[in-house]
Amino acid sequence: MTHTNHSRPYQHLIGNLLSKLGFFYANYLPRSIFYFLLSIPCLLSLSTILPGINLLITAALYLISFWRKESWIKIEHKEEMYKRITVLQAPERPPPRTLSELN
Repeated sequence: MTHTNHSRPYQHLIGNLLSKLGFFYANYLPRSIFYFLLSIPCLLSLSTILPGINLLITAALYLISFWRKESWIKIEHKEEMYKRITVLQAPERPPPRTLSELN
């Protein structure tokens, strides 16, 4: 399993909050149980059957992820990733053009 260590802007703020939830957020089994329990009332009403099915699919996917021993890992914030890239020099010659573009 490969891990990427590139964080998105402001991801560290939410990551700090979620890391405080500990086991309930890092492990996928509690999420799977939560989505399954949330889908039960949705399946009882005709107007919410499709959202209930979506929640069941989500619960199944989290359960599969739990069986594969996947877990959420907090990505540390790195300042050097957000430095602005400076533009080098502008080109000195124009790009080559065909005769049909010139006419």
